[in-house]
Amino acid sequence: SNESAAAAALASLEISNAEIVERKEGDDHFVDIASRVRIALESNGGRLALTGKAQSIQRLQRELRARPVDYAGQKAKAYWAPGKRGLD
Repeated sequence: SNESAAAAALASLEISNAEIVERKEGDDHFVDIASRVRIALESNGGRLALTGKAQSIQRLQRELRARPVDYAGQKAKAYWAPGKRGLD
């Protein structure tokens, strides 16, 4: 399954405190992701690093700006977008 593959990848990177969110049709998983990120930032006051699809990063940033939460800092790096090459 995708979840077990993701868990194996995280284990190989020795990342033990990650949460896996299953992708849902219509991008409905963003509500869950934004909620989990907000809870983590509110409870830990931590830093936020966003990587992945450019549109996904932008959507999560919009969700967080809609209901701001305090956190120490944010880094974002889009490494792919549909129809684009070489975002680095």
